[in-house]
Amino acid sequence: MIEEWFNLYADDIYSFLVYMVKDAELAKDLTQDTFVLAIRGIHKFRQEGNPKSWLFAIARNVALSHLRSKKREVATTDSLFNKLVSSMESPEQSAERQEIRALLFSILDDMKPEYRAVIVCREVLGMSSNETAQALGWTSSRVRVTLHRALKSAKKQIAERGIEHGLAGF
Repeated sequence: MIEEWFNLYADDIYSFLVYMVKDAELAKDLTQDTFVLAIRGIHKFRQEGNPKSWLFAIARNVALSHLRSKKREVATTDSLFNKLVSSMESPEQSAERQEIRALLFSILDDMKPEYRAVIVCREVLGMSSNETAQALGWTSSRVRVTLHRALKSAKKQIAERGIEHGLAGF
């Protein structure tokens, strides 16, 4: 069962953890830790529950535990934004997109962990409100309110940094 879940959800868990801890190598380790904890705690999983949400809850706790004990480092790679870069861009467009990407990562990195977590779950990974609520151990209402506040905070930072003109492609 865990092996099947690993095949289905490991990439999403890894992506979530990269955004949370900002270190691609560390995210690999934390992904493994997540599945080790899942194996150890499989008896706690309710069969009628959603395994993806349960695994995300474990991953969130693993990430928060790490963030409490260690200082965060900036991730050097991210496949999501690499996918957004078109091969048809000019070098100038590509450079501008990379600059915007760095600024967006900086904004995400400066956010409170709960804001970062909800944005990654909802906006980056495309999880539903209910899936996000289960993964984060929140109510659906809290997910919606926190997402609204997080996006408002991000928009404010974007405006303060003067990069809103370059975000049309996103």
